[in-house]
Amino acid sequence: MVSRVQKWGNSLAVRIPKSMAEDLEIGENAMVNQTLENGSLVMSPDRQKRHQLADMLDRFTPDNVHAEVEGAGLGSWTYLVERNYSWKKQLFIKGRRLTAAQVWLDMRANDMTLSAAAENWDLPEEAVAEIVEYCESNAPLLKMEADEERLFLSSQGVKLAP
Repeated sequence: MVSRVQKWGNSLAVRIPKSMAEDLEIGENAMVNQTLENGSLVMSPDRQKRHQLADMLDRFTPDNVHAEVEGAGLGSWTYLVERNYSWKKQLFIKGRRLTAAQVWLDMRANDMTLSAAAENWDLPEEAVAEIVEYCESNAPLLKMEADEERLFLSSQGVKLAP
């Protein structure tokens, strides 16, 4: 079958005849895989099951739910602030779109000293010391948020290293 390629916004589109869509069991808003094979465009239905919120919530059990973490933002911090618009409850570096955990985890992964991390992130050494103190005292919160993010990414089909 020959079809015409037409402009659709800034992209190009090809219509799928109703009979083909029915044979493939796809409808409006169906997900399809597109690949190039030997100079040809190949499209096939994406049959990968997408996770629904209800399915993800069903996987929670009393054994794998974290306890509530209270007071993570409380305290007298000079270089750390809360961000109410973020789903994260952990604190951010004042004036930056950077969480305390990002600096702390980078320090741990790269075995950095306070001064090396301060230089790497262009922060005062006192700020890095405050970050370490905050993260070490709020490790359960940081772990819970990392677990939530992994679950979300996994539900979106992102493959993560164990």
